[in-house]
Formats: sequence, C-alpha cells, structure tokens
Amino acid sequence: MTEIDTQYSTGLSRPNIEQALVAAGQDLDHLAPADLAGLEDFHTMGRLATGALADLAAVTATDTVLDAGSGIGGTARFLADR
Repeated sequence: MTEIDTQYSTGLSRPNIEQALVAAGQDLDHLAPADLAGLEDFHTMGRLATGALADLAAVTATDTVLDAGSGIGGTARFLADR
C-alpha cells in the first residue's frame, strides 16, 4: 500500500461520517460547521492555524474564496461561519 492509499483508507467517507455524526447525537439536517470540526484541519495547529491564516489574509464576508484543499470543505465552512 502506498502512502496515498494509506492516507485515504481511513474510512473518512460520507456514509461513515454520517454514521459517526448520528451516533454522536447530531441531526444531519441541522449541522453547524463546528459539528464537523473534529473531522477537519488535520494540519499543524488545526483550526487555530486556519483562523490565523484567514486573519492574516484579511478575508472578509464579501470576499470570494476557493477552498481547493480537497477534503470535505472544512475551510470553506469555517470562513462562511465567521
């Protein structure tokens, strides 16, 4: 198995994510960005770094931002919720 195969073989698929959220008592029809935070920001400093970078970039509510990091859109949801 390659490193890439290993990275994406963790079960982080939509059905698995939904199952985990339901098991945690979340209502899938009424999720907030914070409800998915534990599944996102797997980089150094996590959500703290995402917020710091957004602050440094001076991203505002009127800016258009492309979240091209793949994953499940955590940065886009984080910015939209600010």
